[in-house]
Amino acid sequence: MELHQLRVLRELAERGSVRAAADALYITPSAVSQHLKALQRSAGIPLVAHEGRRLVLTDAGCALVQAAVDVEQAMALAHNAIERHAGRVDREVSVVAFPSAGRLFLPALAARFTASGGPKVTLADHDVSPELTATLCGEHDIVIAHRWRLGSPWPTGRVDVTVLLDEPYDVALPAAHPLARRRELTPDDLREERWIAGQRGWAPAGIITAIGAVAQLEPQVQHRINDLATAVAMVRTLGGVTLVPRFVGDYLLGDGVVTRPLAGVEARREVAAVSRPDRAPAAAVTAVTDALAEIAGRLRADHRWLPPAP
Repeated sequence: MELHQLRVLRELAERGSVRAAADALYITPSAVSQHLKALQRSAGIPLVAHEGRRLVLTDAGCALVQAAVDVEQAMALAHNAIERHAGRVDREVSVVAFPSAGRLFLPALAARFTASGGPKVTLADHDVSPELTATLCGEHDIVIAHRWRLGSPWPTGRVDVTVLLDEPYDVALPAAHPLARRRELTPDDLREERWIAGQRGWAPAGIITAIGAVAQLEPQVQHRINDLATAVAMVRTLGGVTLVPRFVGDYLLGDGVVTRPLAGVEARREVAAVSRPDRAPAAAVTAVTDALAEIAGRLRADHRWLPPAP
């Protein structure tokens, strides 16, 4: 078995199609198929099978993918040992963040390594659902991702996860709204409100559904907007309500909109630095992950932070 063949199998598992695996590896679909056939001959048992027009992994193929992760991680540890021995931490590290976390982390991260040297950090933003985090890790060294505490778990085993923040969502509403006089809000308080929610499958939409379940009333979702700045602007203009992560609210609200804590429902998100196991041990990647953890620590120290519920 060749390492590049195992990598092809892993990409097929992560991305779900020969075409997507080929695009990720910068090779042709024909080359993907050839590598898979060669790997299957070496294994002596079927690793993939056709389901209609799709190529899917067999149980043996799934087991080999996990072994491939272990092999790539072992190779990364070997390279990392050399890097650390040689004192080399100045290689390029690509970091991508979803937009609201980008505002919290990316400027501080860029300033940190511009001022002190070390890894050459390249930054980007990308709004991706939590379910696709592992796939995005195939394209970047570090993905700053998020998940609702009651949503899908991190794909542990496929990625290494360093939790940076455990951040509450607050209710954003017009400053003149009668509920703005309250110190915190409950699902019952919000029974008659018109919501500006996120798209289905994203954390705010799931939390609003949970609010409706506690209040035993279907939430009145008027608009579905993922962009937080747009959602807050619509609250200011239309008088509805929305959910904003607490740290993000500091730079989004402006005049005319206030936030209030939400009680009685799980309304927190985890923000994490996520990497593939074969990338996470690299000295430069470790240095950037540590810097992100330090930035998160300053956010917690400087903010009106509410600790996680016991």
